[in-house]
Amino acid sequence: MSAKLHLLTPDQCLVEQLSQNFQSHSLETLRTTLLVVPTQRLGTAILVRLLETRPAIIPPQIVTLEALLRSAGTRREGEPSSETYAIAHEATIDLILRQRLEEHPYQHLRLGHERELRLLYGELYDHLLRNEGMEKLQATIVDDIYKNEAHLGSLYDRALEIAAILEFLDQRLSELHLRIRSHQLALSAETLAGDWDRISEAYESITLIGFTSMATSWQKILPTLVADDRVAFWLSEAPRLYHPTSPLKELLKTLHELKPEIHHENQNAPVAPRKAFQCFVAQNIREEVVWVSQMVQKALDQGFPAARIGLLVTDENLYGTVIRSVFAEGGLDCNIALPESWGGTLAGRHLLALLQFWKEKQNLPSLLAWIDHPLSAAQWDDAKLIALRRGIMQAGVPAQLDHIRAELKEELREDFDELASTLSALRMDQILSLSAWLEHLDNYINAFDYWTSFPSRDVLQSSQEVYKDFVASMRAFGSQQPLMTGLSFWDLVESHLLKGSVRGTGEPLAGIQILSLAEARYFPFEVVIIVGCHEGCFPKALPQDELLDNYLKKMIGLPGWEVLEAMEDQTFHLLKARLPHLIMLRSARLGEELLVRSRFTEALIARERTQEIALPTPFSLVKNFEAPLEEEGSLENWLDISTARMSASRLDKLLHCPYSFLLESLGIRSEASRADESDSRREGEWLHAVLQAFITGQSPRGKVMEPWIPDDEPDLYERALERINLITDRMVPFDLKESVLVHHLKHHAWPRYLEHLLKQIGAGRSIREYAFGHTHAPVTIELRGLSRELHGRIDALDFSSQWSFVTDYKRRTIPSLDKSKKGLNPQLSFYALALKQRSPVRPLPPLVLGYWNIYQGVWTAHGIDEEHRSLLLTNGLCSKATPTTEAMTDELMKTWRWREEDILEKQRFYADPGQCQLCDYAGLCRKDDPRVHERMAAQDRLEQRLEGRESPGVKIAND
Repeated sequence: MSAKLHLLTPDQCLVEQLSQNFQSHSLETLRTTLLVVPTQRLGTAILVRLLETRPAIIPPQIVTLEALLRSAGTRREGEPSSETYAIAHEATIDLILRQRLEEHPYQHLRLGHERELRLLYGELYDHLLRNEGMEKLQATIVDDIYKNEAHLGSLYDRALEIAAILEFLDQRLSELHLRIRSHQLALSAETLAGDWDRISEAYESITLIGFTSMATSWQKILPTLVADDRVAFWLSEAPRLYHPTSPLKELLKTLHELKPEIHHENQNAPVAPRKAFQCFVAQNIREEVVWVSQMVQKALDQGFPAARIGLLVTDENLYGTVIRSVFAEGGLDCNIALPESWGGTLAGRHLLALLQFWKEKQNLPSLLAWIDHPLSAAQWDDAKLIALRRGIMQAGVPAQLDHIRAELKEELREDFDELASTLSALRMDQILSLSAWLEHLDNYINAFDYWTSFPSRDVLQSSQEVYKDFVASMRAFGSQQPLMTGLSFWDLVESHLLKGSVRGTGEPLAGIQILSLAEARYFPFEVVIIVGCHEGCFPKALPQDELLDNYLKKMIGLPGWEVLEAMEDQTFHLLKARLPHLIMLRSARLGEELLVRSRFTEALIARERTQEIALPTPFSLVKNFEAPLEEEGSLENWLDISTARMSASRLDKLLHCPYSFLLESLGIRSEASRADESDSRREGEWLHAVLQAFITGQSPRGKVMEPWIPDDEPDLYERALERINLITDRMVPFDLKESVLVHHLKHHAWPRYLEHLLKQIGAGRSIREYAFGHTHAPVTIELRGLSRELHGRIDALDFSSQWSFVTDYKRRTIPSLDKSKKGLNPQLSFYALALKQRSPVRPLPPLVLGYWNIYQGVWTAHGIDEEHRSLLLTNGLCSKATPTTEAMTDELMKTWRWREEDILEKQRFYADPGQCQLCDYAGLCRKDDPRVHERMAAQDRLEQRLEGRESPGVKIAND
């Protein structure tokens, strides 16, 4: 008995045929079926198709072949547990090679060859040539007809050096109980073949589907599989290629030699529909992707199911960002399953900006680029950062941090020192142990809250896995942590962390499928659009090896780089044979570089007698330059996008002046910010930090003392006062040490604050700087039928036995109670909405919302629980006029909804002078322009609402 080999013609869909075959299987057979696939996404496609064709199933177990090999165990049969090996990360291999190249005086090998050596090492194990490959290389060079040429003598010496360093790599990995992935999988294939009966005994049926190639080392399992009558292969016949070699043909040849039972599945195949091929060229990549979105929309309008429309990407790095941007704007339901580099994420770009700063010798543009990154800006108050940035620019262009500091004003130096210390932890001119470098990297990533910056949970998880794998690979050296230069460490970070692949899983088969070309080989699509059909992208440009050229690799017995081109050719022909609608797009140029259309496009045009059509600029990119003066703030569809994630400060701008909100949401920073506010902002930051450190023991620069733990001892107040005064002395800015303010704080403000905290409130638990609305734990509300995410940071949460006190610290003045009643002070109401969904204490006691005036030492309640009003009055914690928390939040939601509906009615983010607060954008506002002054004065919509003089046509809705 032998396995069955089901062969389909290239124009048949493997997924459809296998699904039909599975329809005849019983539920029990399906449950005990093992389905082995080349990619997990193909397994998902098969599973979805099975669910569409049968009302109820117990699905088969679906695994990739690599996962099946790994499941055979990292310990081979008969190998003692002490000899168990883990798979070495690529970064570990490169680090070992780098160390060896630095320490050993090779003549031909040098730093920079690590990647090529690692790839060669893996290929040798993939093709079972590790033991004899180097001998073949040396024999080839010796026997070559050109051996008398002088340069070939050095080539032979180079081969000896390569053999020596790979032997060293074998030895070093063995000492660390590591193996390269290719080596481990080759051994796993042997284990799987030798122990197949035991490993597969739970399965009644085993099916392998969709393979187009297989590593030589993995093919050791094929004789065992073919000898098992439970096994079935479902493969396509090899299509005719433009390329002279076909990986699928070679795989089928290997299988045929093992003599399985062959079944041709094309006897009853329906007549293939006439195929439609189209080729287009756009002016640039942006226009190319915009045209794709319009073609996708047209296909949807014609009735094609969204999940059967595929957008295939030849180069994820080149097209990924543009595709995410265009399809996010277009509103099409799609699953973007493209990998992106870790360095392409928001967090990765921040780390890359730091790398560029050190690479570019600390020049001013790279420093400003790092400062302007959102993750850098999030660590400082806006006004403080603007003042510091302006000061740095005024300092000229010195090329060192120390030189920049010397040019700064004295009042900016403390903030600059904080910024410089953050940058300097990972400076490139240091020599540290590897463990010290990793500790600095970890501290840096935590300091800037990298893990809160990712847009979705799956991307966050993927990014964390890449980072953890990188760090674990570095720590695989155990106690033997080498000393490293900053250049060596950053090279590893750039090569393996920043270039690591991050992927969001999305919703498989939900909406338009956007994925890489290789993954789409057997997907059941009806319409496919391929972008990037130009030479160098499709097919990809072959790498230029420096150590061993393609000829020598083939003489060793390796397949050579042409196999990559053959795989792309094979993928293209399998798609072309099967798909009824195939559209190929490319750009005419990339920047200033002219692009040449793909050879696959050339052949398609010749054989199908079609032509490449030049596309005009898409309608959506045509700009209207006639912008009338009265239409300031007009931006189509921006309201829903810009309010999807809101903070209290952004909501305040929206309520008071939609135009200032628009500018802020577009990331526009006004240089009109008043410089005289910088000192007060800095002072406010310091006061907040003292109040935070009193509870947590932590300052922005690190630990000040142990966290505060209240007790019932009679001297609690005296100890608390001593503690806060000591913290004040330790944290006071240098220029305020002898100021009257410090004396005022110690003898007036702090005693009043502690009486309020310890006696009036009787806080048993206190939390400072409580952040809510992280991407992994969103806080949402519903407004106008749309979900909004809330995020922010609460200055103080104090919990007594009866209440939850929510406090916002103000330095001098507090907002108007009347405005809070009318929903115009959103901050505390915003916090109340968030805490009702996500609180650090469950169940949440009744909320008391208020402000603490630091200078005056006065508490003012702005929201309370009506049931406890009398008790709060007795304790002096509210007044009869204090509104309830429910009333405050209700008014806020009414005002918020009113403002958004008014913006939608006006169809623009107009400037509202009704409650003008002279914001940072005062210098950009045109309210004083005599040409539009009268019109803008009439836009005082907020004032009209408060005075009840709105026009009858405007709807004021309750939420």
